[in-house]
Parts: sequence; C-alpha cells; structure tokens
Amino acid sequence: MTTMLVAAPRATAQQGVALGGGGARGLAHAGALLGLEERGYDPDIVVGTSMGAIIGAMYAAGYSPEEIWELVRQVDWPDLFSEYPRIQGPDRRVRFPMLELDTRTPGPRRVSGLVTDWRINRLLAQFLFDPGVRAGGDFDRLPRRYRSIAADVETGEALAIGSGNLARAVRASMAVPGVFSPVAMGNRLLVDGGIADYLPVVPARQLGADYVVAVDVIRPPAALEESDPVGLALRSFRLILRNALPAGSEPDLLLIPEIGTGVSEAGFPADPLPLLEAGLEAGLAAPEATTVARGATEPRSPPVRWDELRVESPDPGLADLVRRTFARVAPGPYEPEAVFRAMDRLFATGLFDGLWPDAAPGSDPPGSTGTALVVQVEPAPASSVAGAAGYDTDREWRLWLTARSRSGPDLLELELSGSADAIEQWATIGASLPSLSLAPLRWVADAFVRNTVIGYYGVDPFDDEPDVLRLGGWLGLELPGIAPDRYVSLTGTLESVRQSGEEPDFVFGPSLRAGVFTSASYVVGGPIEIHADARFGDFSYRRLRVRGSVPLARGAFLAAIVGDAATVGGTAPLDVLPALGDDWTFPGFRWGEFRSRGYASTGVDLAVRGPLGAYPRLRLRGAATGREVGDVTISNGWIAGAEVAAVWATPIGGAAAAFGINTRGDTVFRIDVGAAF
Repeated sequence: MTTMLVAAPRATAQQGVALGGGGARGLAHAGALLGLEERGYDPDIVVGTSMGAIIGAMYAAGYSPEEIWELVRQVDWPDLFSEYPRIQGPDRRVRFPMLELDTRTPGPRRVSGLVTDWRINRLLAQFLFDPGVRAGGDFDRLPRRYRSIAADVETGEALAIGSGNLARAVRASMAVPGVFSPVAMGNRLLVDGGIADYLPVVPARQLGADYVVAVDVIRPPAALEESDPVGLALRSFRLILRNALPAGSEPDLLLIPEIGTGVSEAGFPADPLPLLEAGLEAGLAAPEATTVARGATEPRSPPVRWDELRVESPDPGLADLVRRTFARVAPGPYEPEAVFRAMDRLFATGLFDGLWPDAAPGSDPPGSTGTALVVQVEPAPASSVAGAAGYDTDREWRLWLTARSRSGPDLLELELSGSADAIEQWATIGASLPSLSLAPLRWVADAFVRNTVIGYYGVDPFDDEPDVLRLGGWLGLELPGIAPDRYVSLTGTLESVRQSGEEPDFVFGPSLRAGVFTSASYVVGGPIEIHADARFGDFSYRRLRVRGSVPLARGAFLAAIVGDAATVGGTAPLDVLPALGDDWTFPGFRWGEFRSRGYASTGVDLAVRGPLGAYPRLRLRGAATGREVGDVTISNGWIAGAEVAAVWATPIGGAAAAFGINTRGDTVFRIDVGAAF
C-alpha cells in the first residue's frame, strides 16, 4: 500500500474523493472509504469512474462505509456477469450459455456487448433507485454531491454525469467497450469512463473540491514485479491509462492499496474480503484529516405515493407486459420494495436487459403536482443465437446451440435447440408464450428427438453398450424466478421409446423439475434441484432425484456439504436408471457408469484459491446403492471415494483436471473444459 501526500491541507476546505476504475480491484474502494472515515475524512464531493462509480454512487447516496462493505460481501461477483440461464432440452435442465449473440441488424444506437448485463443493471437499480428518486434526478441533491464519469465513444470526450437516472448514469461509467453494451443518453453513446479519465481528480476539482483524496487500485508499483507475458501486458495496459490522465490529475492525497499483481481487473473473487481489507489498510494509513468539511447531508424525503405510471419502451408488446406487471405498484403508495418485486418478475422472463425505474412530475391531468413512476425499458434481443461448448474425457467434444426469435405484440417466441456429445444427442423445436398478467409464468410446447448411449463399460450382464431413442412432444408451463433465483417446470409428455433397435413402446405422463439457478461453473458443490416424473403405457415407472449443496466461503477458502439421492420404481427403460457416474457424482466412475435402481450419496468439497486463479480441490464421498439391473443384482452396499483436482472457474464455464478413486478399486483421470451441460 502506498500513501502519498502531495500538499498540506488547509484548515477549511471542501473535501472530494475520486475513486478510480479497476474492475474487480475496485472493490477495494469500499474498504478505503471505511479507513478514510476512521481517519476523520468526510467528503462533500464524490466522483467515480467504472467500479469507482458504483462504490462512489452508493457512498454519495447515503450508504455508510460499513453498509457498503456488507453489501459488497453479499454480492455473488463471479456469477454477476453470467448469461441468463436457459431451461432447455427434452429433460428441461438448466443450461448456461457461454455466449449469446444479438442477431438483429446493428445500428449506431443499438450495439450489444459480449457479456450480458441484466444482472448488474438489476443490482444498480436496486441499490440506487430510492436515492435517485429522493434527489429528484439532480446529483447535487444527494447527501454528497456526485458525478459519474463516462466517455463519449464517438469523440473520446470525458463526460461528468450529474443528473438523470442515477443507476443508469453509473451503468454508463462501467460500460467497458466490447464487453458491455454502451448506454445511449440523448445524442451520445457512452462507454466506460476509464478510456478518458480513470482517476477523476480533475472533475472533483471542477465541482469545487479544494482537497482531493484519490484511490487508485490499478497503478503499478515503481519496480517491475512480473516478467511473464500476462503480467507484462497488464502492467503495460495500466501504464497506458496512467499516462493518459489529463493535466491536473495530481490529488492532494493518493492512496494505492496493496492488492497484489495476482488479482486482475476481470478476476472477481467468490469472497472479496481480501480486497476490502487491502482498501481498509490503505485508508487507515492516511494522515489524520485536518480539514473541516460539510460532509453528508440528510437524504431528502421521497414522494408519498405514485399518481401515475409511464412506460418508455421501443417494443409495444414488452411495454404492455411492463404496464400489467407494474399496475399493482402505480398508482399507489411509494414503496421501493414493491418496485423491485415487479422488476424481478419481469427480469425472470428473460425478455429484458434493463429496467430503469425513476420518478418524474405527473402529467395527468396537465399541470398535475403528482409524481409519476417512469420505467425505461431496454429489451433483450428479439432474435439471438446462444450456446456453449466443451470437452471432457468421457463425453469427448460437446456442443449446445439454440436460436430464438420473438415477434408480435403477444411476445410469442420460437426456438430451435440441439446438443451433441459422444453419449447423448438431442434436438427440439418449440415455442413459448409469456403470461401477460402473471409474469414470469410462461406456456411452453416442444417436439423432440433424443438418443442416449447406455454405458456399462464391460460389466455383465451387458457385453455391449445399448442405446435408447426417444421421439415425442410435450406441453407445459414454467415459472422462473429471481431473488431467489429459482425455477419450476411442469410438463406432460407423450413419446415413443425404442431400445437398441427394438420395436418402439409408447408412454405418457407428467414431469416436474424445480431448483435454483446457480453458477455456470462450480468449484465446490453443485446445482440444487428436484426432478420427478412418471410414465404410463408400455413402460410404467416413477423416477425421483433430489440433489443439492450448502456452499461456504471464507477468504481464499471454499467448502460445500453435498447430498444426492435417486430412485426408480417400476418397469423402466435403461436411460432412466440413475448412474453414480452421471455428472461425475462419485469419484472413480466414468459418466454413466454404475447404474442402479437407486443410490444415496453425501460428502464434502474443500478448496482453496491458489496461484494463477486455480483452486486445488478435494472431494470426499460416501454412497449406499443397490445395483439391480433387470433380474441381476451386481453389487450392493456402501462405497467411498475421493478425488483431487485443480479447478479454474469463470462466468462462462470452468476447467478441471481431476483424479478419482473409490473402494471398488475404480480409478478415473479426467479433464473437463467449458460450460457445464
């Protein structure tokens, strides 16, 4: 950590704090603010760029440093930028795209980013909606005067945003070009302010700050610490930003938290505590404040009620859906939580990239003194292509693709999807229709084909690997939700089932799948879900699987308690029988190995953050199983297993190299790269 005092403070002054950009490293700003307040600093003015704009806006809005610290710790940062999960395939399982591409014709005011932004848009709106309403859209009326620094992508000019929708102004400041979609404001298209001024000392002085404290989380140390290609590239990028700072960017007090070279701007941690502590250490090392500042004022009073609702949307169908959903909120009493609940119902449909609620003077009747709730809508792409890919040593290359198109005021969405690997191949064509009055409920219908290879790996009584071909269709309803992120899918299916070229058998019945949307890649633990279905006809069976985990994180350490149980009753096709090897549930088994009528497995995962973003992980499992296939009982009893692995996790999927062994003497070495599906 470096603390540099450039000039002695005066006895009285307007204090300003400038929080620089830095992606994940910028989480240290929350700790720095806490340390600065401990040293007596109480700034009148707050200016931020990118991540500094997020932390700075919360501080200016009236959140205390302690509150910001806790909120930063509560956010699931690795999952914050993951794509919207899709419930897809004949089994209606959750799949996370690695990438989704907008297939609309691009235009000068319609540019998409490579990373989805609906989660961060939702988070900003929830943090900043109420303070923005209280300030009446004027950032000088916040408890601390505030500016968000963005850049005009056409001219490169820095823009200090001081009015409008507070959350959207922050979103503009963090719109990393090419990564996140830019934000249109008036006739300007705005991107991350870091390309023009990543450490906004000059705008703080322009607001009248006599004494400016700046927190720089990306300035490299004077001595070269890393000579590897990645380290040199990062250092060079940071030097470019520093050398591009405008004249007059020298603060009165400069804080450089000691974060370390191993944390990149894009490396959001599962637990940000080390970053917060680095910022706190830097703030506490500052000299005691000797200036007298106005400090924060009390937040202004909010409106008593909403007198009308206005929706601004380029899509009439989506505008109607938003009006129906917010009809319970406005007209009505001013309740931010009611606004957030309506937003979450809409975000859960997957039809929106952004929802920006705000207040405006009433317009009905003309000259009204009431207050209108205004919701600005940013639709998700009307047509898109999404998918994921990966490789593992069991299923070999795997690929999943989906193409979606939405049209008409009724929001009917057509979808074509497919997935293939060495074990299973499927394709579906179908449609979904959201309920305009009960969002996010939607009606779904699909036709599908699926072929599954049943692996026994030379275990009698099967000497080969039979396959099961299914053809059919289903109709049902699905209810995804946000906060908590959960889903329910209930369908009725009619299908033919053909085993190893035999005559097809016809079955029908209901299926239920429910669970929690969790991360696209797991270091420890796994998904939480229940899957139950029943079939009647030529086959008659019932199937139930319940699995889940309780993850824990403390600094660099991760852990999870894991449970998984499955059972099948009746006369079932081979692809219905659960296998301990599926999803690599149990160490030592390959995918699809050790099929049975049922099993119960439990255990723990332990991991710690290592060098280069890797997590060394230990998995311990125990299982009880009765392995009866047909009339042959192959084995029964208890099994124990252990696996050691190195795991890398990213929002678009993970990578793992693992070795597993169990008490049956089975061993497996596997490599897995890409999204989990």
